[in-house]
Amino acid sequence: MVYLKNIKQSSTTKVIKNKDKTLKTKHRVKSIVTVNSWILLIGFLAAATITQVASADTRTFSINPYGVRLNNGATTTAGSGYAGIILPSSGNSNFSFGFVIPNDYLPNSPIRIILSWYAPATGCDFGLLTSFVDRTRPNHPHSTAEITGGFNPANNSFILTAPDTWKLGQKKVYLLTQYNEFDQQPGDAILMGFYRSQDGFDGNHCAADLIISGITIKYKTS
Repeated sequence: MVYLKNIKQSSTTKVIKNKDKTLKTKHRVKSIVTVNSWILLIGFLAAATITQVASADTRTFSINPYGVRLNNGATTTAGSGYAGIILPSSGNSNFSFGFVIPNDYLPNSPIRIILSWYAPATGCDFGLLTSFVDRTRPNHPHSTAEITGGFNPANNSFILTAPDTWKLGQKKVYLLTQYNEFDQQPGDAILMGFYRSQDGFDGNHCAADLIISGITIKYKTS
């Protein structure tokens, strides 16, 4: 009887130990799953935060095409299918505008001037050149550098090529960067202009009007 009692106690002890091991294993597995879940959640949140930062480091604002200064035959027109700043092929038609660099601008980073344009033409070239840039800042000498210094096309070409589709919308990007004695800072007042070169000059071979339908300023934030 004593022997049987010992066997029963031993068996009971083994069952209890086995149950204890099973519970510990389940707890360990549950803990691992919980830790992994937290790691995945933290990773997801970190990725989302990085994405937000990456998408929030630039801002844009626009210039009203109907509010620019026009010279040498440039005009504006309004109507469905033919609206915007009209730059004819002769007379060096030009337009100019200005803005103040926003307070959240990252100092000395390039500012992108993005022109939306189209033309009633196909397969030919327009020449759209920068005519001037003027910079002023409180308590700083006025800019005296080259007339278009630091104001150039992003792809180093002043040529706009009309696509094979008639009046297909396009974009042309120019960059405004610091130049010589004048860096770029928030609050700087900027005036700038563009002109269309005459036929036969600077790669301009389109006889049709060049139409500017939008002006966007894009900059990096600090």
